[in-house]
Amino acid sequence: MPNWCGNTLRIEHEDGNIEENSCLRTQTRFFTATDSCGNVSYTSRTVSWTSDTIKPVIYLPQHGSHAGCNPNLEQIESTLGQATAEDNCAIATLTHTDSEVFSEDCMRFQQRIFTAVDTNGNISTAVRQIEWRVDSIEPVLAVNDIMEDAGCNPDSAAIDKAFGVASATDNCGGVQINFTKLPPESEGCIYQQTRIYTATDSCGNKTSRAITIRWTQDTTSPSMSVSGSTLDAGCNPDPSAINNALGEAAATDACSAVTIQILDGPIFINGCIRTQTRTFIASDSCGNTSTGSRTVHWSVDTLAPSITLIAPR
Repeated sequence: MPNWCGNTLRIEHEDGNIEENSCLRTQTRFFTATDSCGNVSYTSRTVSWTSDTIKPVIYLPQHGSHAGCNPNLEQIESTLGQATAEDNCAIATLTHTDSEVFSEDCMRFQQRIFTAVDTNGNISTAVRQIEWRVDSIEPVLAVNDIMEDAGCNPDSAAIDKAFGVASATDNCGGVQINFTKLPPESEGCIYQQTRIYTATDSCGNKTSRAITIRWTQDTTSPSMSVSGSTLDAGCNPDPSAINNALGEAAATDACSAVTIQILDGPIFINGCIRTQTRTFIASDSCGNTSTGSRTVHWSVDTLAPSITLIAPR
């Protein structure tokens, strides 16, 4: 400060308090100039600055981090998402970079690194990691212990067992096995039914296999008729005549062929009279049976009569 009188000047200053307004700081310095004649002048200078050592806060996307199965680039980008940032003092500039995709079996992983920088150079980073599954291979489905013929008159448990046991494996993880049963179909006594097994992996890839079994529904006994030459084989018949008299049987069944079993009982003797019974048992393939019999008799007598002569009186 010039002094036109050539006097010596004394300059003094005093600093005011630092004023705070959020992150803004303000301070004033007051100057006093006094010459040797006691004349005084005043002036001041006010400066401001920002006090900020706090990093911005980054808010990551809140939606799920699993992009599902076989996502396209748009779906991956949507899952990675966008973050937001706040700063206590200024506007934060938010940028991001994406890592390369990492693989582990069928799983894929990728990170998006968000960086927020405020105007005072404070920096924050946050990482969002997402994952997805790459799987277009169908599960391998196997059905073991199948009984294509469930036999005769099976109950529901036997039918269920005949369809076998299904198992499945997948290249990427767990598999769920379900089945559907079609209604039974019949033709005469023969029934058949189909069960469709379906194995589904976590990506919705499916493998199906149809198993068809059959069974016979038959609780009716065979129809049997018995015939022979006679029930009285006469006197002293030979074995052939006795056999013809005991006869034979014929049988039919609505569902299957019939087997006839012949059982000849013992010969009973009562004086000269002989009696024998032949029993016929007809069985179908389901074990239903019918029984019939013929009983014949004959005389065995090879002795001539005894004659006694009586003298006339």
